[in-house]
Amino acid sequence: MLFLLGENEREALTKQLTIKGLVTILYLLNDDNIRLLQLPRVLKEQILTAHQANSAEALNNNKVCASPEAENSTQLGLASKHKKAV
Repeated sequence: MLFLLGENEREALTKQLTIKGLVTILYLLNDDNIRLLQLPRVLKEQILTAHQANSAEALNNNKVCASPEAENSTQLGLASKHKKAV
């Protein structure tokens, strides 16, 4: 598929993949995120269900509730207070 892309498009794709990879690495430096990932599947499903219910309730009550996708994680600091990428 890459041969279908022009040089500029390949460079843009490489840049995007690099950025996404770095964001993922920084996200995984957060100890809380690691602990959440290590939870049993059933517990993760319960947490997600509760979170979705809370989000739906907040929307029904005209409260603002930002999804994780809506937050600009690059401005919030991707790593925990104790571990920062250098």
